[in-house]
Amino acid sequence: HCSMATIESQQQVKEYTIHVGNISYKTTRRELSEFFTMFGEVKHCYIAKDRRKGWSRGFGFVSFYNAESIERIFNSSDEDLVLEDRLLRVSYAQSKKQRRIIVDENNTTVGNEVQVLQVKECQEELTKNVRYENSTVLSDDALFLVFSFLELKDLITVERVCKRWYELIRKFWHSKKLLHFRNIFTPFKGQCRGLTDKTLLSILKRTCGELQYLDLSASAYQLSDFALDIIGTYCPKLIDLDLTRATLTQTSVKLLSSKMSCLKRLTLKTCGLSEKCLWWFLHNLNHIEYLNIQGNRQITGKCFYIARGKLIKTIIMNDCINFTDEGLQFLSQ
Repeated sequence: HCSMATIESQQQVKEYTIHVGNISYKTTRRELSEFFTMFGEVKHCYIAKDRRKGWSRGFGFVSFYNAESIERIFNSSDEDLVLEDRLLRVSYAQSKKQRRIIVDENNTTVGNEVQVLQVKECQEELTKNVRYENSTVLSDDALFLVFSFLELKDLITVERVCKRWYELIRKFWHSKKLLHFRNIFTPFKGQCRGLTDKTLLSILKRTCGELQYLDLSASAYQLSDFALDIIGTYCPKLIDLDLTRATLTQTSVKLLSSKMSCLKRLTLKTCGLSEKCLWWFLHNLNHIEYLNIQGNRQITGKCFYIARGKLIKTIIMNDCINFTDEGLQFLSQ
């Protein structure tokens, strides 16, 4: 019968170090160090970062010169551990390696030095010392509801909080039916940074083709005609599409409309729509019921002959000043 005993190397320099989790991604190492000086003199502070992008990974380590500082931290209230509106999670730091010596009842060595840090021991230590936020005990359904109230940019940011949140948000993206970009892109130093093709591609990939309503009216001014190809590829189930002020070409419109078999509502306000582009939309969209071409002054209406037999219930043509009588005759038919 053997018992287990763990001892640290006598040559190891003793440090009083804590692990700090749930650190804001905006918090710097200096700010974290200054925050913990209220508990004692800080010897060293470190925030883990992503190797490729240099982003904070949301956790780090803080070392002190004495055990009293750490004791004051664990005896403090939750309010004392709030930094930038986040409740920091603190626990005793675990060394990567320790010496484990196996001894029998007569204290004679029967084993060699091995690595100690194992998953089960780590979980027990964290359970004993970590201060948990309320969000960590929420069910998946409750977190799902919380995510539904987040803005788009915040939803993307919290994907990196932990693996559990990442997987839940991925499922949330798959269930998302409506997507818009209102009040997301704000002016910066006199310039407004809008939605780009690259950003749109990254977002639409997350939805896995389940999106039914897409509104680009607030952020389409920096998108190229390639954006239409992206939409056609990743949003085949769209029912309602708003392309107000988007860049349209005959090629991109032809590709998009050929993939939108379910589209019923289409908004094309003030996007420089040509007669040929509108012809492709009317030719390929067999289930279109609502069409808004307001502000497109190039449209004469002659292309509406192709819409005969289609069940278009509503067409909005405000400020289409070049619309002809011939075009109105095709509409009436």
